[in-house]
Amino acid sequence: MGIDVSKKKLDVGILGEAKRHISFKNSIEGITDLIDHLKEESVGRSPVVLESTGNFHLLSATLLRESGFRVHVINPLITKRYEKSSIRGSKTDKIDCLRLAEIAYLEDDLPEFDSEVGDIEMKKLTKLLAKLENINQKLTSAYDQYQKTAESLGFSKKKIYELEKTLIWTKKAHQSISKMIRKRADDKTKKLSEKMPGISERSISILLSNLKGKEFVP
Repeated sequence: MGIDVSKKKLDVGILGEAKRHISFKNSIEGITDLIDHLKEESVGRSPVVLESTGNFHLLSATLLRESGFRVHVINPLITKRYEKSSIRGSKTDKIDCLRLAEIAYLEDDLPEFDSEVGDIEMKKLTKLLAKLENINQKLTSAYDQYQKTAESLGFSKKKIYELEKTLIWTKKAHQSISKMIRKRADDKTKKLSEKMPGISERSISILLSNLKGKEFVP
């Protein structure tokens, strides 16, 4: 079974004696209707393949997984490869979801989606934290340069004060997100932190979150 995900809808392709295409809203209600429909059709054991689409696929992938379906989220490059090898090479929502269903049938080693809501939250928080760290570094560097020029040319002290407030806000935001990540640290993270002095629970939490679901071949 393949699901072509967009912001507002899910196009579902099901293989069988005849290829079928059905659509549902990309919402909790729509996905619930999809799950009920699939259970009525007794296709619960069929693997479900979705393309990674930023945020749009996360809700359906999570709810389908929680309902017992085997969910695989694949890189769009895999779909492109099948699209190029197709005789028609066409691209519509209906064709795309059926193509994903064929990939589910033909591919044996697709990565399985096993992320829980907490895992997704952690990954989003770590990305946000990394962006804030980058912003803080650039702002601090730019502010230092501004302050040096301000001192030599006598810029308005009020403007300097306003810039300082901006820096304080970004640092507070960074501290707040860091605190949220530390709170999510479980017993495993705490034990690793004790065995690895000098490495914070936050850093270990981020590392474990990014490594979850990945396989390393020696």
